[in-house]
Formats: sequence, C-alpha cells, structure tokens
Amino acid sequence: MAQKQNFETNLTKQVLRSLAGLKPVLDDAESAAAMKTIQTKLLVKHDAMVEGVRKAVVPVKHSLKVVAEQ
Repeated sequence: MAQKQNFETNLTKQVLRSLAGLKPVLDDAESAAAMKTIQTKLLVKHDAMVEGVRKAVVPVKHSLKVVAEQ
C-alpha cells in the first residue's frame, strides 16, 4: 500500500505536472504520441498497484447482537 501511495504522490506532483509543462514546447504529433504512451504506461502500472492493494486488504466483518436488558 505504501508503495502505491508513494507512486501516486510522485505521479501527481512531478510526472504529470512535467508532462503538462512539455505540451507547449513539444507540440508535434510524434511528441504527443510519446506523451500518450508514457501516460498509458503509468496508468497501467497504477492499475496493477491498485489491484494488488485490493487483493491484500481483507475486509473486516462484524456481527452485532442486540440483547434486551433484564
């Protein structure tokens, strides 16, 4: 879980912001395709991490029993 959170922090604070900053400079079709490939690979990696966390977390099941006071 911590690995996923660290990845997300780095992704949002650095990588995606950097890619957005490159768009005005690299405005040709080849660069746009390269950035799209990078974004897709990052999202695939993120989705795999999310799935790993879902498998690792076990939901807690509770049972409540209401008993009248005597």
